Amino acid sequence: MTEEKKYPIYRFTAEWDQDNYAHNGTGFSKMYQEKPTEEQLHIELENFKIKLENEQIGFGHPIIKWHNIEYSFIENEVWALIWFYHMTYNKFENDGEALKSFDKFVRRKELQNIEEDHDADYGLMGAEDRWRWEVCHCDGCKKNGWVAINH
Repeated sequence: MTEEKKYPIYRFTAEWDQDNYAHNGTGFSKMYQEKPTEEQLHIELENFKIKLENEQIGFGHPIIKWHNIEYSFIENEVWALIWFYHMTYNKFENDGEALKSFDKFVRRKELQNIEEDHDADYGLMGAEDRWRWEVCHCDGCKKNGWVAINH
């Protein structure tokens, strides 16, 4: 059996002050089909900043000071954790193949969490509860060429 393709995953984070809240922050992870260029990462970061500024203005509490806004490489991996779901670009013949791949990934991450220092735990966000798994067939996943498993 050939090894599944692993894709580069980056984390984008931001911390800021606004008029009603000091040191607010958020972030997201993104999987790329190919290693992105520095220019692509900077564009993604700028779009992230603009989105946050527009959201906070819309909430009536504009950002008054940025503490940081940055990106970092996380790892090359088969599945990427988003928010209570994992996604990949890997192509599967059916849901059973996707679930088998995801099970292999989850087992590997569970073992990694046991073997490594607790501070380095990979957060599975409920993926260890296999009864929660549901392969997504939404239009967004189809349009983007993703396979996503909700949990």
